[in-house]
Amino acid sequence: RITIYYKGKYRLVDPYKLVQHRSCWYLAAVQDLKLKAYRLSFIESLVVHENQPCFELQKHLIDQLKNEQSIWFGEDKKEAVLQIHSDVADHFQKRILLPDQQIVKVLDDGSLLVSCRYVSDVQILSLIRYWIPHIKVVSPVSLQQSLLDGLKSYIG
Repeated sequence: RITIYYKGKYRLVDPYKLVQHRSCWYLAAVQDLKLKAYRLSFIESLVVHENQPCFELQKHLIDQLKNEQSIWFGEDKKEAVLQIHSDVADHFQKRILLPDQQIVKVLDDGSLLVSCRYVSDVQILSLIRYWIPHIKVVSPVSLQQSLLDGLKSYIG
């Protein structure tokens, strides 16, 4: 076990793996029975606890780390369905650009219906905003509303 000083707090964690995501390095570690990602550049200090018993690696967490495509860890993922405009559809057909992306249907006009699974609205909204105006949230309605509220706030 180690203690890290991270964003103004001391946290006792069980370290699992270093992960690179979008040119940044993160420590994947368990705190309070939850797998979390800690950006290395935000860790101010680290203490290794040699006097504490070693923690046991959890196989389901190791499997999760192997299968996860991002640093957004969580088992309670939500699903979104997005419509991708035909002008950028090829980008989504050639690469996985959204978490757990699946092409549901190619529409007659060449646009796509794509489903994805995400942990946090923050995670998916940043990706959706990147593709505006070529992407639209079909469901859930609450995600579309969060997107609109955020854009109105920005414009206002």
